Amino acid sequence: MYIYCIYYYEKRSYYTMLNTIIKSKSIFQYNKNYLEKNNVNWFQHDEKRKYVIIKESSQLQAMILRTTKRIIELENERKILQMEMQSEYKKVDLLNALLIKENKLIGEKKEALYQVSFSLQKCEMKLEQIKGHERDKTEAEKKQTRIEELQAVLKEKTATYKLLQNQIVSLEVRLIFYKK
Repeated sequence: MYIYCIYYYEKRSYYTMLNTIIKSKSIFQYNKNYLEKNNVNWFQHDEKRKYVIIKESSQLQAMILRTTKRIIELENERKILQMEMQSEYKKVDLLNALLIKENKLIGEKKEALYQVSFSLQKCEMKLEQIKGHERDKTEAEKKQTRIEELQAVLKEKTATYKLLQNQIVSLEVRLIFYKK
């Protein structure tokens, strides 16, 4: 009878459990009166009751054991998944750092290419002058002033580009550290 009370305690509220205990005591009292009136062997009845109680308790213990094992398995799976997630986050951080380095390297290569292209155009113009294929002097002067203007703009833009590139890298590094 009291095993059922434990079961009810798990499934229902405390109030319901108390009502069940009271009912089970009254049922027990009723069974006792019934057995006395009908001359049923108390010893056999108690043995049957003990057997039922032992059987139910062993079933509950088996259920508790299975549940405990399943909980342990799920906890272990959760820990494994957390460790895998941490390793994946570290990989992402490493790849982000490599991406930043590659982007910086690409920017430097583009800048060097632009400088070489500009120098090549300048050398071609000088070569034309040396070969004697001079064009109109006013046109050459315009080109020379234009070249000087472009060189000044290039220097300004290169300085601005380097400053912005350094700021981007520092912001990305800060972002990576804030994510951690």
